[in-house]
Amino acid sequence: MTLTSEVFKTEILKTGLGLRAPYIQDLLKTKPKNIHWLELLADQYYQVPEFVLQPLDLLRESYSCVLHSVNLSLASVSSIPNKYLKFLENLMSRYEPAWFSDHLCFSRVGKIYTHDLLPIIFSQKNLDHIARRIDQLQIRFKKIFLIENISSYIFYFNSDSNFNYFLEADFLNQLVKKTGCGLLLDLNNLIVSSENHEKFGVVNHFLDQIDFKAVKQIHLAGAEQHEGIWIDTHSRKIADTTWDYFKKIQEAHGPIPTCLEWDNDLPGFNQILEETEKIEIIISNKTACSALKKEEKVDVENFKISEIKDELIDFDLESAWLGALTGQPEDLYQMMSAQQPEKYLKIYQNSIAGTLKKILRKTFKPLIKILGEELFEDCLDSYTKINFSHDFNLNSYGKDFSKIFKIKFLKLNKELETRPYLKELAEYCYAWRQVYCQIAVPGMYLSFQYPVYEIWEQCQPEYKNTEVLPNFTEDFTEMLGRHDYLLYREENKVKILKIINEK
Repeated sequence: MTLTSEVFKTEILKTGLGLRAPYIQDLLKTKPKNIHWLELLADQYYQVPEFVLQPLDLLRESYSCVLHSVNLSLASVSSIPNKYLKFLENLMSRYEPAWFSDHLCFSRVGKIYTHDLLPIIFSQKNLDHIARRIDQLQIRFKKIFLIENISSYIFYFNSDSNFNYFLEADFLNQLVKKTGCGLLLDLNNLIVSSENHEKFGVVNHFLDQIDFKAVKQIHLAGAEQHEGIWIDTHSRKIADTTWDYFKKIQEAHGPIPTCLEWDNDLPGFNQILEETEKIEIIISNKTACSALKKEEKVDVENFKISEIKDELIDFDLESAWLGALTGQPEDLYQMMSAQQPEKYLKIYQNSIAGTLKKILRKTFKPLIKILGEELFEDCLDSYTKINFSHDFNLNSYGKDFSKIFKIKFLKLNKELETRPYLKELAEYCYAWRQVYCQIAVPGMYLSFQYPVYEIWEQCQPEYKNTEVLPNFTEDFTEMLGRHDYLLYREENKVKILKIINEK
């Protein structure tokens, strides 16, 4: 099956920005000349109220866009949930992206959504499986799909056999031939993976072998190094090495639309403009770039992956990952080449837990003021160790967080025993976020024993009246009773109506 790409207009075959909420108003006000198109991160907009989408509607009047998702999990054995496909379909209908993209990975392990990108094995069976998935997506959405290379921290290998798998570039090329899809080249991911596998020559080999006619888009981002391992954090400026390769690629194969990604430790908008200006100059000024070097070819024998039992399919790999995430990593360790596999597995475990903690911090922010950073972090650790995400909708995560404040969990810290209201306050925080974030939850009726709204209000940054309630270390037993509230959303605000019960 072959589809024709919807090509960007000539004047915007340049620099794009991965849209993040803090920059929406800056873009609307300034309309910077060095940002020509936007990449919408689809998963941020699942089931959100209209007030979240309305600024995107305004941006779409000035900018072309593409759509990027992270939960298609193309290599998973289980099918893509139809509600997720329907969501993407509605988003495409609303914003008419030039194309849509996701990653060469799996992000679902059984019923667990990792919200992370887990590397696959480049086998023929996986190639056929993913190609069928891409065909289904392109037929359904009638748009070209771009598949992105990921950063990886582990390498699958077993020295007991001589069965050869594809190299990554060849695997991607074969997907292009089979499906007519395009490629999204993440240059930072390529360099990070190469550094971590201590085979930096693979970058040149990859760029020499990849079909650049299929590369419709490039991602640029920054990474960090922790304990000798490069992590694709999207939290720093683009590294000099990445810039060097980017210049060579644009000179040899450009212009290729290129998008800046920045997800963590977000800087001010001026710094975003500085990075995008660098991209713009390189794409526009090809004569300032040197040609892409034809480095000495890498000895591909060093990159062969051997057979484990029979040719691996993702069912085997998913089972191994499920064991690793739930405390039984032995099967995964047998598939890994690293001499310290637990060190590299820990990167994924920390990343998965970090994503979940990030959403919990947003949802239960008032608890930080009451508990303090250290004790609140202990609560997050306790919860995320035994509670995985079971939905691609991250805003729904944390429904049972209040249970850690039940009596059986109070051994976490003796200080919690003096604050019996915490469980109900956590329930209120979760309800508030659902009303604010989820279009399907326009309101909730809540009933508590403690005056949780008044406690919650005192935790807000703008709260001034410190005499209404006693200190947070008090147990509020004198205020025990029936406290009923109606939460409802009105435009972009959550309103609270206190219900007075007559005795």
